[in-house]
Amino acid sequence: MFPTKKIVSIENCNEKPKFWSDDEKMNAWFAPFRSRDLNPLNYDNKLIFWKTNIDFFCEKTHKFCFTLAEVKTFFVRHGKMPNCLQLVFENLLREGNIQLLSEYENAVLNNTWTRVMNTFVGSPLMWSLKKVMSIVVNPDVQEINENAEYIHLSALKKQSEDLIKIITKNTKEGLLTYEKIRQILLNSTSEEVDLKIVKLMVHCLEQNGKACVVFENKYCNEHLIKFSKESLHLSSISDSEISVYVLQTKEKLLIEKIKSLESEKDTLRTNIKDLLRQKMKPIARSTLRKQKELEKRIDKLVNILENIQSLLYKVQDTESDFQILESLKLGTSTLKSSMKTGGLTSENVEFTMNEIAEVLDEHGEVQEILGQTIGSQFDDTDLESELAELLIDDAPSIPPEAPSPNREIRKSEVENDEALRKRQERDLSGVVPN
Repeated sequence: MFPTKKIVSIENCNEKPKFWSDDEKMNAWFAPFRSRDLNPLNYDNKLIFWKTNIDFFCEKTHKFCFTLAEVKTFFVRHGKMPNCLQLVFENLLREGNIQLLSEYENAVLNNTWTRVMNTFVGSPLMWSLKKVMSIVVNPDVQEINENAEYIHLSALKKQSEDLIKIITKNTKEGLLTYEKIRQILLNSTSEEVDLKIVKLMVHCLEQNGKACVVFENKYCNEHLIKFSKESLHLSSISDSEISVYVLQTKEKLLIEKIKSLESEKDTLRTNIKDLLRQKMKPIARSTLRKQKELEKRIDKLVNILENIQSLLYKVQDTESDFQILESLKLGTSTLKSSMKTGGLTSENVEFTMNEIAEVLDEHGEVQEILGQTIGSQFDDTDLESELAELLIDDAPSIPPEAPSPNREIRKSEVENDEALRKRQERDLSGVVPN
């Protein structure tokens, strides 16, 4: 993703340019350019081929800053270098696709980024006007130096956008220094990136509104960079953000210092024990004094660290409270707008509820009317009496039961048993029957 110092040959690339295996065509395209008047179509195709392959070079070597000599070395084929790239560089330079690194850096230092980037992203009308003027006023482009460094502006823009992705993925810090960015790139890509390259990418992002840079000031003696996050609007770096950065930096330094002093204290304590074993009590006493002084320093630094951390926590709470307040304001505004758009007022709601009550009452009356019987009315008591009479009339008649001989026998037996029982009762009571 980012430039490496070592140039990779095209022979080591799995992907090759179109027609790379065609010896006849490649021999013609490796040869110097002939006059365009002889064969305009061939001249233009050859120029397009090499422009496309310089983009290929930037992609495969992960470079946007390079020399003509490096490009020639990359495209060595069968031991031969292309002898036509100088004219290609002249054309790229004339069209504003590449620019001398020295000129680009001067433009950055002189705060003329608009002029520099307009060469690359300016309106088509302005670009055409500048191109015509450059041809009319100065048709001969300066001689290309093989060892001069050039910047490929479109490759710079692409790799700068890749930088934001790496920064967003690997850190949540709000402000970063150039050195911190270089360390993040080194840790994430395992490639050593020159600090100059980092500055160029940051300045490109700044010009495209994706980074903000603040220079040295009374709060900090370093350049601080803030990158845009996702689709959020990038605001300028405020004094409060710088203050938080300074506090966080001091916090880290204090933690490292306290760790160092704690290690030194442990070493002194070990030395004291060794001196006591060697019966060198006076030296041990002196070393103990040093340890006590060291402990005082540690306690002081710990108190300072606690104060800084407490202040940072309060700042974070304030920022959180501010975000909550802004969210509440936004929610209130949205609710008001929605109520206004939908006509949600107490009067409208009350009017609607009254209408609903009236409609329900009217509906109930309608249902009651619909439930009434249509036609003549009869008394329920008369109807019930008539139904009872119908039931009596429909009941079947039951004939009288004929006497049964067995029933008469059982009746006589019961009567005899009763007479015998009474006779026994009289005998027991001593009464003689007449």
